[in-house]
Amino acid sequence: MPQGNETLMFEAQDADSCFEAIMKKEAPLVQVLQEPCGCKDGTRAFTLLDPHGNHVVIYSEQR
Repeated sequence: MPQGNETLMFEAQDADSCFEAIMKKEAPLVQVLQEPCGCKDGTRAFTLLDPHGNHVVIYSEQR
């Protein structure tokens, strides 16, 4: 499979807490493309770039 051509989406209970946990790592292996923000569809999401060039979106339903 070619690297860097995929978008992976994961649902979390709390996107903000998940983002904070990733950022607490001494040397995160990902690059932040979009910090947590509210989306029009009622979710809260952030986007990372993994070491292989894939986009990783982590989202949760807004409360």
